[in-house]
Amino acid sequence: LILTTAVASFVAKDGSILEQKLISTQSFNPDFQFLTPRDDDAVPVGATNTDDERFAEHIFYRWRVYSFAHGDGLNSWRTDPFVMFEPHGRFWIPPPLNTLAAQKEEEAEKRREHDILAAQEERRRLAGKKQ
Repeated sequence: LILTTAVASFVAKDGSILEQKLISTQSFNPDFQFLTPRDDDAVPVGATNTDDERFAEHIFYRWRVYSFAHGDGLNSWRTDPFVMFEPHGRFWIPPPLNTLAAQKEEEAEKRREHDILAAQEERRRLAGKKQ
């Protein structure tokens, strides 16, 4: 799931053009089966995943793209069920959080924000001395 999550983060940031390029160039690579739902005519040589596993990986990938695009983090995300496609979409239920990893991610984000604010304040202070 590490590759799936990494690809999902890039696709969320860079858009469907990247996704389409990956699909066209990696369609026969077993490591990238998660990009598309089942396609019985295009099963990569050496593929070991069953159709159910592949479909589950594809669903996970779709959800990760959506969650990254909506600002969720690598280890922290919204856990409430939601409808991805309005008005007649299905409810999606995100996986449970690893609370320790989510807490560490939130603490790291707070430290980054604090460091940015401190650096901004320092620049303001130094700019005030020059005048």
